[in-house]
Amino acid sequence: MFKHILKDIRIFRPASLFALENDSLTIQFDTTSLAAFGRYRQIESKDVERGGLLFAPSVGADNGVVRIQSITPPHAADETRRKSVRLDHGRCLSEIATHFQSGQHLVGYWHSHPQKIPKLSTIDSRVLSNNLVDGGWELKRILAVVVGTESIAVYCINANYDPVPLSPVYRGVKQ
Repeated sequence: MFKHILKDIRIFRPASLFALENDSLTIQFDTTSLAAFGRYRQIESKDVERGGLLFAPSVGADNGVVRIQSITPPHAADETRRKSVRLDHGRCLSEIATHFQSGQHLVGYWHSHPQKIPKLSTIDSRVLSNNLVDGGWELKRILAVVVGTESIAVYCINANYDPVPLSPVYRGVKQ
């Protein structure tokens, strides 16, 4: 019980806005999604990677803002290890269908890393790009959120395996 309390009080105040350098894309997270990310951080050495899907009502508004309003939690059928997670394909398809019926669109994936300042690995990028190309969806890009122990990192990945990091925006100022 003490470890669970300790996990909750560690510093985790991620930005709720992230933007590309040229301001062509801005990602906005609601507070519920940010709180969920905080619950699945890999704080202890025994904690395994966790992951899920990201959903938004639009894959991109005219103003370039994508509002993440729902994330799916980890699932018991996912294959998890300390430094890898493989989401269960069947659960992903089911969650995509359910969210689509309620007007939400798949815009990306999230997963945890045991780093204070998380970074997308080459393997992560390739797997996500393969999902983009072979996933059966007509998406030109997909988002990847990496949840670290103290912050999150957001990337936009295209079919050429090019992960582009988005910069956090605090009080209107890019970091």
